[in-house]
Amino acid sequence: MTENTKNKKAPGKKPKTPSRTSAKAREKKMREERMKGTLLFGLKLVIVLALVAGAVHAFPYAKGIYKNNQSRELSANADGSFLPESTLPDDIENSQPQTALSSDETSPSKPSSKPETEKASSKASKAETSSEPSSDETVAVKVDALDPNAPTPVLDTPVPPQAQIAPEAPIAPEAPTAPEAQNIAPQAETVENTVQPPELHSILSPGTVDSSKPMIAFTFDDGPYTKVDKRILDVLESNGGRATFFIVGSRVDDYKETLTRIYTTGSEIGNHTYNHKNLEKLPPEEVLAQIEMTNDAVEAVTGYRPKLVRVPYGAYQGQVAELVNYPIIQWNVDTEDWKNKDKASALASILSHAKDGNIILMHDLYPSTAEAFEEAVPQLIAQGFQLVTVSEMYAAKGIGMEPGKVYFNIR
Repeated sequence: MTENTKNKKAPGKKPKTPSRTSAKAREKKMREERMKGTLLFGLKLVIVLALVAGAVHAFPYAKGIYKNNQSRELSANADGSFLPESTLPDDIENSQPQTALSSDETSPSKPSSKPETEKASSKASKAETSSEPSSDETVAVKVDALDPNAPTPVLDTPVPPQAQIAPEAPIAPEAPTAPEAQNIAPQAETVENTVQPPELHSILSPGTVDSSKPMIAFTFDDGPYTKVDKRILDVLESNGGRATFFIVGSRVDDYKETLTRIYTTGSEIGNHTYNHKNLEKLPPEEVLAQIEMTNDAVEAVTGYRPKLVRVPYGAYQGQVAELVNYPIIQWNVDTEDWKNKDKASALASILSHAKDGNIILMHDLYPSTAEAFEEAVPQLIAQGFQLVTVSEMYAAKGIGMEPGKVYFNIR
């Protein structure tokens, strides 16, 4: 009896089997796995949504920064927010006058003294284009190039003052004759052709330039800028001189009256691209656009279409020389007014390198430039120099300028 009683199981209780225990464990584990999966999915979803929201908010900000950078370059602020021609890496170091340069040598401050097309030209054409500045006149030479597709440039001598041009409304250009050339040869009535390439070889000698006397061509880049240009134009007018102003197209609308005064007082307007970009780094179509947009802007205000180009940074050694369909005007004297912003330094550079046929580079963004120019002009006039435009100087010397060729000075 005792043994049978021990062997009997307690009523109401079922023995636990291994299968039931493992099933519950599996269920619990599955619930935990589902919970983990749900939490992980939720976390991933939150991260993705946060990234999307961040991108949506960051895009307008990044776009704003890009536009702001673009606007700085486009507007070329009067305080010189973009780098002038002379600030290329190779140029900054070169402030010493150059020593004798052979036809194959290049100045340290510019890529090479001649484009390939000029090397292939005859000795006569070399002499005309003066692609290499004389050793003793060259000061920290820097290179500038230009762009093609410019409508037929005409006489670069200024239009007579009598042509009253409204700053805002483009008018048909009158025959571009020199202001004083009232009794000049019949060719002076050449009409500007806005379709054909410029035929600058037909430019007439200006009426007031005496080819037997020394002359200098001052050039001012990066304007217009009324605060400085007013002083430059005042001293030119009071001394019977003229200069060439290479205009940045994006600045034209803000300085229409100043641009008009440059034109009507006999100075020459040249093309310095629309946004002051390095044309060697742009696709060909944009190179052309930079030039023609500037010509369009100038023509809309003055009725005159520029016929000379100076590209930013003097970068013309690659594609630019082939694309530009205008004479490319460089310089052989750099006053480095953009670098020093000092009247005494710029004045000393001007006076120490004042020689017949020189093209002098300055920038009409800095008051110190105007101060140096105001003091230099009377001294140069007293020494017998004539202050002329680039086109006037080449015409007076009997040298024709050809599209795509580079010019530094005349010797």
